[in-house]
Amino acid sequence: MIKSEGQKSTQALMKIYNALQNTNSASGKERILRRHKNNPLLKMTLYFLLNPEIKTGITRSKLKKKAEEDVQEIVDGMNDRIIILLTYLYENSSGCGIDIAVCQQFYERYDDATQEFIISLITKTLKPSITIRNTNNVWDSF
Repeated sequence: MIKSEGQKSTQALMKIYNALQNTNSASGKERILRRHKNNPLLKMTLYFLLNPEIKTGITRSKLKKKAEEDVQEIVDGMNDRIIILLTYLYENSSGCGIDIAVCQQFYERYDDATQEFIISLITKTLKPSITIRNTNNVWDSF
């Protein structure tokens, strides 16, 4: 199966998060962040996860129920790019049926491990194992 650029970037992002979670020291985590400082996808997803004001209205239990809405055109327009999905959720944070359908149809294009990663981003349950302080030590304008 040929992977799209969006799928490749999502899997690369997943590897960065795995490295963060597998590193115990704050200085080690900051080294990882500095190594990927120019990765806008990393910065955006960290902002999405760490900002308590961003709510998606979507829980794992909502995602377990099959949504019936036809959102194929919306999902196709995202080109498998997680950044577009997260922007969509930021702008449409009601957690209603159409939003759930968008999420389901988006992550169903990925393998099981990547689906779990995407679901944890959507539901904001992914623990990056870093703090705002760590990010501020790496990015001036986080």
